[in-house]
Amino acid sequence: MFNTISASPKEEARISSLEIAKIAGKQHKNVIRDIREMEDAWVKVHGLRFELMQKRVPTNNGGYRSIPCYSLSK
Repeated sequence: MFNTISASPKEEARISSLEIAKIAGKQHKNVIRDIREMEDAWVKVHGLRFELMQKRVPTNNGGYRSIPCYSLSK
């Protein structure tokens, strides 16, 4: 279900907010909240926003749904 977002040697290595939640043992909604709270400070320091994306995750009924997640540089 969770795949590490990796990069080629020319690209920056990235990790998703879903992976951060799994590693930290936190709910994804709380990780999203924390990222949104620190985004303004990140923009001031780095001049960039975090990359918001959609990820398809399986549901209990065998289907899929899209959920928002962030892609962050490692």
